[in-house]
Amino acid sequence: MRNILKAYLSKRFLPRWFILIFDLAIVSVTFVIAFLLRFNLDFSQASSYLDISQFIIILPLYTIIYYLLKSYAGIIRHSSIKDASSIFLAQTLGFFVLIIFNIAGKKLTTPFLIIPLSVICIHYALSSFILISSRVIIKNLYERLTNGRKGRVNIMIYGAGELGQITRDTLLQSNKLDINLIGFIDDNKKLTGKRNSGIPIFSPEIAFKSAIPRFNVTEVIIAISNIKKSRKRAIMEECIKHRLVVKEIPPVRNWIDGELNTSQIKKIQIEDLLGRESIKLDTRKIQHEFQDTTVLVTGAAGSIGSEIVRQLSAFNTKKIILLDHAETPVFKIQQELNQNYPHLNHTILIGDITNQYRMQHVFETYRPDIVFNAAAYKHVPLMESQPYEAIRVNLGGTRILADLAIKFNVKKFVMISTDKAVNPTNIMGASKRLSEIYIQSLTQLPDVGTKFITTRFGNVLGSNGSVVSIFEEQIKKGGPITVTHKDITRYFMTIPEACQLVLEASAMSMEGEIFLFDMGQPVRIYELAEKMISLSGLEPHKDIEIKITGLRPGEKLHEELLLSNEEVKPTHHKKIMINKAIVLDYDSTNKSISELLDALEKENDKQLILRMKSIIPEFTP
Repeated sequence: MRNILKAYLSKRFLPRWFILIFDLAIVSVTFVIAFLLRFNLDFSQASSYLDISQFIIILPLYTIIYYLLKSYAGIIRHSSIKDASSIFLAQTLGFFVLIIFNIAGKKLTTPFLIIPLSVICIHYALSSFILISSRVIIKNLYERLTNGRKGRVNIMIYGAGELGQITRDTLLQSNKLDINLIGFIDDNKKLTGKRNSGIPIFSPEIAFKSAIPRFNVTEVIIAISNIKKSRKRAIMEECIKHRLVVKEIPPVRNWIDGELNTSQIKKIQIEDLLGRESIKLDTRKIQHEFQDTTVLVTGAAGSIGSEIVRQLSAFNTKKIILLDHAETPVFKIQQELNQNYPHLNHTILIGDITNQYRMQHVFETYRPDIVFNAAAYKHVPLMESQPYEAIRVNLGGTRILADLAIKFNVKKFVMISTDKAVNPTNIMGASKRLSEIYIQSLTQLPDVGTKFITTRFGNVLGSNGSVVSIFEEQIKKGGPITVTHKDITRYFMTIPEACQLVLEASAMSMEGEIFLFDMGQPVRIYELAEKMISLSGLEPHKDIEIKITGLRPGEKLHEELLLSNEEVKPTHHKKIMINKAIVLDYDSTNKSISELLDALEKENDKQLILRMKSIIPEFTP
């Protein structure tokens, strides 16, 4: 019955004209009551002052005021503070107009305009109270009739400030949500213990210790502007302990038409739990580096390449060339740029970096000043059985681009590498290490105007096929989550953070060195899986199983950032370090790599791997 009533009422609303008549009826009735109260409920005495002609003033006056202020236009069962304010303003305006009429009536000796001042005051207070309280009563009745308490989601809002209040109003006005708002949580000790619109405000200690267990709260929404990442992580960790679903509201700038919508309140991302404080960039230096330059980004439709393009949009480049071989992802990034960056001068190119003729044409046509090479095959297990493709694309493609960069006097060439290139145990890592070696050897050539820069970092959160996206899909399906080893660890960095550091490194004047990024502490993947399950409001090992599958071919237990013979030294940026450049002879390096690339068409996978190992002694497949 309750569901039928809810379905019926959710599709039907009282017409505005009905609400207007209802409001005018209250105004009329309270006008009569005001006279009775003024004369101590003596009807005979009150009637001698009450003139029917006075309604000719009252009704048209309030009709005009209500029409102008639209105080009757709200949906009563979703009434808010804004609606109450509108009614209060309308009643106040009517109050002052009646006082003006009273004064004018006395001067013009017009009896029906002379309404006793005491009656006007009583009428103002009484009508305002009844109009506002009637809406509150109807709203509460609707909520009880359609929702009740059984089956509702008990939630709390973290943050009792302005954003918290907006979030509260948005949630309570939505007829699509079965929620029960238990209260606010706020760090401000001056607010705790008080009430906001009748809703209690708890301190974090009391909320997590008693209120959340007592009221069976299952969800917390973070509604705080400019919250520090460290504070957000602390809140999330506390929520994880209580197995609460954690959501957050988006930044105000992302609200639809300046208003918050319930569809915008999303589950918090695991990146917020693993990320670090925001990186401070030397924007002036980066601006100087990229202003009025033509930039070529390969792999521009991938996770790293596309984010580099987004961040470059803020630095007044003359033109950005986006190159990728994957048609559908390229189409998506093109649509995004057209919509979000309409003034960005960019060109979309479909092309394969291993196609010498095509790349030659690109460099001849666009004459890039700076090249970011983010094109690569990156999935370790997949490349283990595809050494031909890993070598052809990751090494061969990089070599073609680097040689063309020298030929066409490119100012800087930035290669995106990986921590898997350090003491590689897999084909993908070895192919990237070979690319690093070739790039470093180019710096030994005389009269080369191009500066070659290599950036090396670990896994990026949210990239295509990352462990986080895989875990999310497995949780949606009800599990199990698959982890290759209980003790396996990985370094993680968010995509924006990684790309910011790439831009910062590219603006530095060094060349030949490999730039290493501060990846923080390694993350234990098994614990990551447990936290992601908890953030979904589920219990690890009970609601979702974690299954150990064993290390995959080529997979390390722990990643490294440095080779044994590499020495690290700091830069002006605390999150960027460089390893001391290893002097590599170009002729011998080029000869070995040329032989490897030539062997692609002649030798089998085993022979190719042996050739890779001969160039990289530390490679242990």
